[in-house]
Amino acid sequence: MKFLRCEPKGEGRFLRRYDLHYEMADGHEKVYEMVSRRPVLAAEELSGAAPEGVVLVILNQSKTRVLLNREFRPAVNRVVYNFPAGMPEPGESLPAAAARELAEETGLTLSACLACYGCSYGAIGISNEVSAVFFGQADDTQPFGGEHAPAEEIEPVWVKRAEAARIARGGAVTGRVQMFLVMWAENGFMPEDAETGPKNI
Repeated sequence: MKFLRCEPKGEGRFLRRYDLHYEMADGHEKVYEMVSRRPVLAAEELSGAAPEGVVLVILNQSKTRVLLNREFRPAVNRVVYNFPAGMPEPGESLPAAAARELAEETGLTLSACLACYGCSYGAIGISNEVSAVFFGQADDTQPFGGEHAPAEEIEPVWVKRAEAARIARGGAVTGRVQMFLVMWAENGFMPEDAETGPKNI
């Protein structure tokens, strides 16, 4: 498809709404609705941006349990399992944001970064948001705490492989969580090589 133009349709507190106009192979025009955390005016601004978020896949030291958040998500009006995640503050590095978000949401300390698999899109059907995915470790004997916003309902839990399979089949999960839990529960998937930083898309 050939990009024609981007039409701003409205702006909220955190998201901007756009209609993207494309010309299809048959010459007809396609209008695609999307949202973005950043201003979009041209085709090159739709992709390839710096990460806007961090996602944390946290294991205990023995790699026998993974950390998940049970959190209420208003968009689906239910509690789902998700990884700790958030957005860097202005001027904050991605590793620093990862450690801060983990502490804020769970009260745990990021003790090691095992790997960074670079950037990925989280909701490509409706948004161009880009996140960096970190694999790390934390002490599962440390008590939970955290200072997340009052508007957030978050309960951190440590999950073993047997329970991971049940959660993955339950439906109340994000796509990233489901994929990891299935691979971990069935194949023992673990990150192998640490990267020095996030890769570009």
